[in-house]
Parts: sequence; C-alpha cells; structure tokens
Amino acid sequence: RGGRGLWDTVISHMASATIAAILQIAVKTAMMAIISTLLSRFRYLLYPTVLFLLFTATRIFRAHRNKPPLATRFDILNPILIALGMYVMHSARRHAYLQHIDHYDTWKFYFAETTVMTLFILNSLTTDKSTPVRPSPMVCGGYTALSAIVCLWIRGRVWRYAILVVLELGCALSAVLVFPLMEMVLEEIMKDKLKKIGEKVRAYATVLEEEVGSCERCRMRGDDGDDDDGLGGKGEDGVDVFKKRRGGSGSSGGLD
Repeated sequence: RGGRGLWDTVISHMASATIAAILQIAVKTAMMAIISTLLSRFRYLLYPTVLFLLFTATRIFRAHRNKPPLATRFDILNPILIALGMYVMHSARRHAYLQHIDHYDTWKFYFAETTVMTLFILNSLTTDKSTPVRPSPMVCGGYTALSAIVCLWIRGRVWRYAILVVLELGCALSAVLVFPLMEMVLEEIMKDKLKKIGEKVRAYATVLEEEVGSCERCRMRGDDGDDDDGLGGKGEDGVDVFKKRRGGSGSSGGLD
C-alpha cells in the first residue's frame, strides 16, 4: 500500500464524505427543530434571535461593500429571510393561542417553516470551508420542493423532528457499517482478478520461454548442419522442425 494506512483508500474517502454529509444534515435538522419549536414559540427568545440575525445582515452588508465584494446580495437577504420566517411562525402560533385553537400549523406557519428549511439547505452547500455555492434556480426549486414535502409532514412537531434526526443518525451508523464491508468485498474481488491475470501472465511467459528455447535449438541444429554439408542435410531438417513448432510455413507465424 506504499506506506499508507488501511483506511487510506477510495472507499474510505467516500465513507468519510458520506458520514460527514449525513451528520451535517442531522445538525441542520436539530437547529431547524430548535428554531421551529423553541425560538419561534416564545417572544423572549424570538426577539433577541431576530436582532442577532439583523446584526449579522449588517455585517454581511459591510463585507459586500468591499472591493471586490466578499458577499452577494443573497448572503445579505439570507439572515433577513430567516428572521422573517421565524416571526411568521411566531405570529401563527400566537394567533392560534389567542383564538383558542389547538392546531397552530396553518398554511402561514407551513410556508414560513418551508422557507427557513430551504435557506438552511442552501447555506449548507459549500465549495470549501468559506465559500457558499450559488445554485441555479432549478436546483433552488428542487430543494424548495423537498423542504415543502418534509415540512408538510413535520408541521412544527418536536417529536417528528426527533424521529427525523434519529433516522439520519441511523443512516450515518449504517454507512459506518456498510462501507468497511464494501471495502473488504472489493478488495477480495481485486485480489481474485489480479490472481487470474497473474496466472495468465505466467502461462504466457512459460509458452514464450519454450518458443525461445526451441528457436535456439533450431539455430544450433542449423549451425551444425552448415558445418557438415552447407545448406542441406540436418540444417534443413532443423528449419522444418522450427517451422512446424511455429505453426506455419514461413517466418511470419506467431504465438496464438
């Protein structure tokens, strides 16, 4: 393996990337659960969070004014839209509380939760540790549809968020168990393939050695025949034997 460790393989890198992505999704889901079920429920937690997001937007705006700009307009609108979504979710909860309605998961709450989840997903798309990806409108629409489907089932319920996090952690555990097995299976397959290739190479080398040895013997017989009676006699017999072993009447016959 050239001094590398056991896990320094392609499968191990794939496993690391997959597990990291799943854990990142689980962390984002837990953060979304905190926003949807806790921060948007109580005013004393909502208002400081909104002020912090607005302060973050102002800092991003200052970075946008630099030359060249270090941030885009989407980066400026991102925390503002998250703060607006949190306020709309709080408004839906408060309206249900004032109207003495048991179910607060109205369409207003649903659209706000979908917006916040979509922004969380878009913020997770990065090319490196600091630069976010600017997805196309089609990709944004796909993530919005995915968030809409998930939020249609969750509807701000904390136990549903807990189920989703447990499922994501289960996927991460499955990846931890499956990828080493895949690596072992692929390693055994590669060993078997290399063994077959080695056998074919050795068989070809054996045939080639026999051909080279027969050619040398024919030359020796031809030299003996030339010493005895010129181009006739044993020399011609040796050449005929060589042609027969080569499988053809001329010098162009080769190994099949």
